[in-house]
Order: sequence, then C-alpha cells, then structure tokens
Amino acid sequence: MSIIVALFLVACGSSELELPTGAPDEIGPLAIGTLEDEVSGDTDLPLQVWYPTLTTGQPRFVFAASAELGTAQADVAPICETPRPVVMFSHGNGGVRYQSVFLMEHLASNGFIVAAPDHVGNTLFDGEGSPRGEIAVRRPQDITRSFDRLVARSADEADPLAGCVDTDAGYAMVGHSFGGWTTLVLSGAEPDLDALATHCETDGDFLCALTDAWDGPTNAAADSRIWAAIPIAPVGFTSLGVGLQAVAVPTLVIGGFEDTLTEWDVEVGPIYDRLTTEPRGLAGLERTGHYAFTNFCFDGLFPNCGGDILPLTDVYRITNGLALSWLRQVLAVDGVVLPPADAEVTWTEVP
Repeated sequence: MSIIVALFLVACGSSELELPTGAPDEIGPLAIGTLEDEVSGDTDLPLQVWYPTLTTGQPRFVFAASAELGTAQADVAPICETPRPVVMFSHGNGGVRYQSVFLMEHLASNGFIVAAPDHVGNTLFDGEGSPRGEIAVRRPQDITRSFDRLVARSADEADPLAGCVDTDAGYAMVGHSFGGWTTLVLSGAEPDLDALATHCETDGDFLCALTDAWDGPTNAAADSRIWAAIPIAPVGFTSLGVGLQAVAVPTLVIGGFEDTLTEWDVEVGPIYDRLTTEPRGLAGLERTGHYAFTNFCFDGLFPNCGGDILPLTDVYRITNGLALSWLRQVLAVDGVVLPPADAEVTWTEVP
C-alpha cells in the first residue's frame, strides 16, 4: 500500500508533524514500541506508553503474568523529531492498562503517542472490594496525572520520550466501560448527583456510591486540554443525565448491540442522545458484546464472547477504523472514512 503523508498542525500546538494517511482500519506503516513507567503520588500508578518507532526486529514486550499481547517491541527509541498527538486510554472496571492492545498499537502505528495507566484498586488484579465511589472520583485524576507525567518526560532532554509531547496540544481521551464514563467526565460531563440520589432510593446503580464520594463542583474533573473523546461501551448514564450536555469536545460513542453489561438501550444510546456537542457520532456494531472491545474476550469466561458473534478480528478492525477516522477528522488530517462502509455498523452523526 502506498503511503500518502499530510502536514497538519497538532491540535492547539504549533509544531508541524507528518502523519500517515493510509486506510484507517489497516495497521499503519510505522513500527511500534512500548515502555512501562510509573506515575508517583499518593497512589503510584503503573503506566504503559505505546509509540511509533523506526526500529524493527527487537524482542516483543511481555506484560504482567507473561501476557504476550500485540507486537510492540520493548524499550526501543520513538520517532519524535517534533511532538506527536497524544491519546490517553482508561480501562474498564476490573480491567487493566493493556486490556485493549489492539487499539493502542493501531494508533501508535499511525503516528500517535498512546498512554494508559492502571486505575489502581480497580484492576484485574486488585479490584475486589474497592470503594467504587472513591475510585470514580480518582479515575479522572489518574489520567491527568499520567498526561502530566508524559509532559515532564518530554521536557527532559535525557529522557527517551524527549520532545514527544506538547503540553499545549493536549490529548484525546478514549475509554472502555467505566473508562467510557471516565472519558466523558474528563471531557466535561457533570455528574447529576441529585438525580442519581433519587434514583438510588429505589433502584441500584453501578455508581450509587458516587453521591457520597464526590466532593466539590460537578465540573471538577473536566480537563480543558482534551480535544476529542471516544467512549466505548460506556457505563453511567444515570449518574450523568443532563450533565452530558456539558461535554464540549467532538465525541464519538461506540457500542455493541449484544452488550448485556452496558446495554444499548440503557447506557450507550441514552448517553449519546443527551450529548449536544458538535460534531458527535454514534457507531453501533452488530453481534458485538461488551468484552469484544478488549483483548480478553474469552468464550466461557465472559458473556457474548462465543457463539454467533462478530469475529473479534472484525470488531478490532472496525473499532480501529472508527477511532482513527474520528481523530483524523478532528485534526483535519486526510484519510477520514466516515460514515464507515462496513455493513456491520449502524452510524449516526451530527456534523
């Protein structure tokens, strides 16, 4: 495949950068590197960073529990002659920073820096019995602290990530499930605590504990540095409600019609319907469940991961194409394919 290269201005920054503009659902032309870091603070956060590199043939990075996911090479040098656009990722409830490697690597191969922290106390390895309200309050802070860590490393001339990140250019926010809620709150959505409290008097809800844990103004978690949002199979409509109208960045909502955890008619559709930001888009994948947007959709272990489902390779390809096209559209880069041509996607968009 021939590669067409376009020049564009990175978000709000002033540095020019060449990005590939090939088919958005195909792996990009750049090799992929990854490194593991830690964000220090009251709670130390493991942080994974994926990035484009010219290095090839080096050993693959091995994640915790010897998980060999993806193809990223360990600790190779990034290509950062000028700063690159940044995408931050928030994993789901009981997930892990490398739960959606397919998407992290796809974006890195197409020129983005991608970073994902573990939301400590809410991961695959330490999520049992965690106070959900406190976790919800802390999750957005985990992301902003992690981006600050990237900025600090980029400013250090001796650091391998030197020159990779422009703080003024900000970042795009992507998250799955509870990470979708995290994405929306960081992008401006304000918890509707009164409505949530009324609802929780008679009905249970994933985030009922938020009414006691949230402290300060309802917009306290918003980060003005965010320039685009992609919540995937998001949870938390009851906790946000009318507060979703405060989202003010271009937002693409992605979900699956066979999702039995964040159901289309209960979570995904209502979240999109309350958004007023423009542009906004909604993509529904046929025969797709909640965990299909991760690398951990195992038949017999998670619902909707077996039987007559859309093959995971198709879910990954479609999700990759949607996400990359949306980011390219916001950054005014060539190679946008929206609406998607795939017959397995139902598409709605407000320009």
